[in-house]
Amino acid sequence: MTDPSPPAGARSWLPPRGDGTPAGAEPLAELIRQTIDPLQLMQRVADQLVAMVDAADGALVGLQIDERSLRFVCGAGYLTDFVGRPLPMVGSLSGETIRSGKTHITEDTESDGRVHRSSTRAFNVRSSICVPLGREDHRVGVLNVCSTRAGAFARADVELLAGLAEFISTVIGAATDLMTITARLCGLRRPVAIDSGQERAPEEHPAALADRFVANVLDPAGAERVARRERIERMIGGREFTIAFQPIFDLASGEVSAVEALARFAGEPYRAPDVWVTEAHQAGLGVELELALLKAAVEHLEQIPPNAVLALNAGPDALSSVAIAETLAGVDPARLVIELTEHVAVEDYPALDEALAALRAGGVRLAIDDAGAGFASMMHILRLAPEFIKLDRQLISGIDLDPVRRSLAGSLMRFAEETGATIVAEGVETGSELSVLDELGIRHAQGFYLARPVPIEELAPAGRAGAARVRRKTRSALTGGERTPRVSSLRA
Repeated sequence: MTDPSPPAGARSWLPPRGDGTPAGAEPLAELIRQTIDPLQLMQRVADQLVAMVDAADGALVGLQIDERSLRFVCGAGYLTDFVGRPLPMVGSLSGETIRSGKTHITEDTESDGRVHRSSTRAFNVRSSICVPLGREDHRVGVLNVCSTRAGAFARADVELLAGLAEFISTVIGAATDLMTITARLCGLRRPVAIDSGQERAPEEHPAALADRFVANVLDPAGAERVARRERIERMIGGREFTIAFQPIFDLASGEVSAVEALARFAGEPYRAPDVWVTEAHQAGLGVELELALLKAAVEHLEQIPPNAVLALNAGPDALSSVAIAETLAGVDPARLVIELTEHVAVEDYPALDEALAALRAGGVRLAIDDAGAGFASMMHILRLAPEFIKLDRQLISGIDLDPVRRSLAGSLMRFAEETGATIVAEGVETGSELSVLDELGIRHAQGFYLARPVPIEELAPAGRAGAARVRRKTRSALTGGERTPRVSSLRA
């Protein structure tokens, strides 16, 4: 398609799309340009008119290039492909509309001598309403609302478009003025140094503050979207996160059977990790952030106990990404467990199952988080047949005092036995909770009572301290007896 930028002759009324911002401009500058771009505004006008006028099949907006010709700069409906086409001013109804400043209608282009018939035939236009566009006495263009059928438009359609002509022209003209002023205000480039000789952060420079002010006035929601995306891009690019590691213990032996990798973010403002990941998905960068976190976690695989597995959190989009294989390349898959997270909903189980099948075929195992907390986790369990089921912390909290929680945990335990899955209890906060889990026959547990998430350098002492607590509180350790595991182990 021909570039729909306005022709040179129209630039005294409609500036070119460029606002002085070079290629690769900041997203905020691009948002401002899009918000006030008269060409985009004209496109919305054309789209709305085709949707509003029942008889309309398409619309074109033309701008006068010179006294001899005009050019169509945007279109809607079936006429979109004709954007960029020229039309002579003389011998066309569009040209007459611009010259006279009056709205015109042609009932049938095949019998109307005012039209440029070779163009109407090429455009497949049989009837049309032509509305002049201009400001005060300066007419610069025409809006054509067209139909492929003769006699398609009623008198009410003509009156409607004639009544809207002044509004449309005024709105587009105001956008043009706003674009010119904004280009001067926001077209400032960031100088290398300020008066003090010290450099400021780009977002603190007056030009950046002006950009932000204009964007917040013109499109607050859009400005927030841009700010959100820039925050996440800085987070990923600057690796403003760390990975903490929380041991998961085998309650029969007291040893560390697995280690869960958990993200910790240093960026401002402070947000919980799940909020950062959710925001990244809202900004369209969720997969990129999740893969960056996975890559950072597996870099420490050799530093966790050799008989333990590494549990990694990932959502369905990241697991379905073609980049997941590259992220996990060179890592022993038998030492990895993927925990499916809920930052985004699973919309296509067959696709997710196919993506997981490739990982599981190599030895990666699957865990479903938050079991017992709601419908979504149970659906994951039924649809994906995980090797591990993690009981939600809300189910574990107070399980030593609540028979309902114990009953539900016992039911999930029996379900796991029948399906060959392993139960892991998370969120263990007290020794009494741990003792009840042991009595129920749940073999694996994690939580603050046992060990908090720690940097990789502190993992070994945290594991030893947690193991001591396990041995003090579990029945097998107290009696010195050995229990036969009911389900498979977390170990590699």
